[in-house]
Amino acid sequence: MSIRMRVPLRATAVLALVVASVVVLSLLAASIPVGSPTDPSAEPAGSAVAASGSTSLSISVSNAFAFTPNAVGNLAPNSTITLTMTTLGSLAHTFTLVNASNEGYDLASLAGGNPASVTAGQLSNFFAKYPPLVNVPFLTTLGSKVINFTSPAKGWYEFICLEPGHYQSGMFGFLAFGMDLPSNLSGSTVNTGPGLPVFIITGTIVTLVVIAVVLAFVVGRRRQGEEMPPERLGYPEPPTEPSAPQGGTPPAPK
Repeated sequence: MSIRMRVPLRATAVLALVVASVVVLSLLAASIPVGSPTDPSAEPAGSAVAASGSTSLSISVSNAFAFTPNAVGNLAPNSTITLTMTTLGSLAHTFTLVNASNEGYDLASLAGGNPASVTAGQLSNFFAKYPPLVNVPFLTTLGSKVINFTSPAKGWYEFICLEPGHYQSGMFGFLAFGMDLPSNLSGSTVNTGPGLPVFIITGTIVTLVVIAVVLAFVVGRRRQGEEMPPERLGYPEPPTEPSAPQGGTPPAPK
């Protein structure tokens, strides 16, 4: 006769845990920025940087919707400013300096103070009325470029990225010429994606679903009393014992 073996419940539980662990680790890995801790492209946008009347400025961009730094004060007014523009990613960005002293004004006021609600049409109409002081694209390959521009009069001014959707995603900052940057402009909100908490929650939900499905399958199999033959598990079918001949007991030896 054929010998059948049950699939061990412990092995199934281990398989469920392995699958769940792979799902969680994959989601967590996807939420961690690529790059080493010293890689500037993995660092958040900087806050206010005191330049103390400086005529030089360095700003970098990456694949995040952010300038680093995104707020600089005490730059020299009415002077030639040397700007070093560094690219640490592959996305297209621009450095676009608004041609209006922002004493109590910034582009977000076009949509009640919410940059995410500013439409492309509103930006287009604004810059048609107030052409930017500077509008220069960053490199789209790793590297730096240097430009010079004439700084405006004393005041603080907003700079943004004009690539579609970038400003609305938080890619803007502020420069102050001949003055400290106002404290409420020491940094801007940066949108770099859903972040780690969302991936942890999603990973937990997916893990619970996987475990529930596997356990439901195991319980259902056990209730049905189904068994798995050894050949399905990679074991050979055991040999059968010879049966006694038909027609009664064999004759006694002489």
